Amino acid sequence: MTAECYLQWDGDDWQNHVNALLGLRYSPGEYQPIPDRVGGDYGLEGFTNDGTAFQAYAAEEPLDVETLTDKQRDKITRDIKKLCDNHAHLQPMLGTIRIKIWVLMVPRYHDKHILEHAEKKTAEVRAKNLPIVTDDFRISVQDDSLFGPQKAALMNGALAKLPLTIPEVAITEVGVWTAAHNELIATLEEKLRKLRKTPQVQEQLKARMVKHFLEGENAMQFLHANYPQVEENVWRCKDAKERVLQTESMLSSAIPESRLRETLADFRERLSSEVAGVTRSTADILAHGAAADWLLRCPLDFNEEP
Repeated sequence: MTAECYLQWDGDDWQNHVNALLGLRYSPGEYQPIPDRVGGDYGLEGFTNDGTAFQAYAAEEPLDVETLTDKQRDKITRDIKKLCDNHAHLQPMLGTIRIKIWVLMVPRYHDKHILEHAEKKTAEVRAKNLPIVTDDFRISVQDDSLFGPQKAALMNGALAKLPLTIPEVAITEVGVWTAAHNELIATLEEKLRKLRKTPQVQEQLKARMVKHFLEGENAMQFLHANYPQVEENVWRCKDAKERVLQTESMLSSAIPESRLRETLADFRERLSSEVAGVTRSTADILAHGAAADWLLRCPLDFNEEP
């Protein structure tokens, strides 16, 4: 199974991201953030007029699913306890508002057991009959996938760079893909021969290029599912480069190694400067993925050395 791409948020950056999304989702005055510099946040990041309360949490990645779920479970336990213990301090802030839903906002979650734990803590809170919660109070776990328009607005405003983590593709996946795409691999091998490396180095380069291609594809799939505006801008940038790439390849007098380095550097710089939300490290992976794609097909080629 291919490891998924994900955003590796710093805790403060995730908190700011969540507050920015909520600020865009709700009209002015409908969402109230709670400052946490004095006395902590009492288990709440902020709340809305309709009784929805939010708490942001980003575990320090990378983590496997089990460890991530354990940390998120512990966060629910700690913060719901804070909410209950500090209900008297929260009452003056909430006024007439009673909390109907407490939402833990996380960058990603994958195990349904976190929802079972949320239901367990929900029952405990209801049993306390706290004056700040409704009789049908419940706990929810959400990521930011339901905030598509708000995420697009943030990206269009270039308010943040996406700290995207793109796991390495395993050598077994490289082998499986290579065996299933004979024609594309033949094209790649023909171009790599022009680099005039030893057969061993050519084989290593072939595997590396397929690896770069697959990692680039994984990154684009993540952007498509989570940040379609960013994905669209990457495609637009790639398409613009691809339109002139074949002509540039035909006219270039550079040796193959230099031609490949020039192509990588140019596209990496285009992504970094033209696509809001893309970090330099993500641009590097996307550029290598694009170059591998162009080598597997026809846009990028090298002139034979005399």
